[in-house]
Amino acid sequence: MPPTNNRTKNTLIEAIVLNRRQNANGDLYLNLFDRNQGKITAIAKQAMSPLSHRSGSLEIGWYIFAHAYSKNADSPYILGRIEVSESFWDILIDLDHATWFFRVLDLVNHNIPDRYPHPHLFDNLLNLFESLGFYSSSKENPNYQLIQLTFHAFEAKLLYQLGYWPKEKITQKKWQKVIHFLLHKEPSEILSLNLHKSHLKFLNQLQNFLDQLHQSLIEYQPINPKFFTKQSLIKKTLSAHEK
Repeated sequence: MPPTNNRTKNTLIEAIVLNRRQNANGDLYLNLFDRNQGKITAIAKQAMSPLSHRSGSLEIGWYIFAHAYSKNADSPYILGRIEVSESFWDILIDLDHATWFFRVLDLVNHNIPDRYPHPHLFDNLLNLFESLGFYSSSKENPNYQLIQLTFHAFEAKLLYQLGYWPKEKITQKKWQKVIHFLLHKEPSEILSLNLHKSHLKFLNQLQNFLDQLHQSLIEYQPINPKFFTKQSLIKKTLSAHEK
């Protein structure tokens, strides 16, 4: 059972919009990834009505702050005033980059359990999008391989923290360099790499490893979500796998 959240009636939400859907009354039902509460459900009443301007503040992937209230700990939040902090248009104007952007959001939305706080993961996701937005806007010809590699590294880190990991393969020496790269490199570090022909073999290894990692989504059930809220336990487990 998830931990009970002692919500106050009114609260300030800091979140990334993971998904949204509309009902017949023009209300928007949202999945939000909140910094302090994890994945939560919220409703923007009549946000899609002709007189409302709030729909444009709740696009998928946008980083928002919102005043909200709820009747009790089990009911969705009702959103009030909404402010957009970042829309990440520098990523979304490129179709290939946008595809990866929405793929990461979908991965977070479908694999993170509801109402478990994950502030470290929230910071990682925000750092990923901010780094990619800065890189895309500051480069006349952004390197697509670097951007793809950055998204791959985040996916691997997320799946590892959720407990999806091909354990029978992790001890193979050929994967150690790839694993260390994926779990320890920050987005800004990856985006600053100078890729040469000598990196092609490594990139192929990386892709092969990620294919196996994604297969583990089918082969394994996630471990207790409390596991990846404890970073020291993650480090101990990683060290044990690497031995």
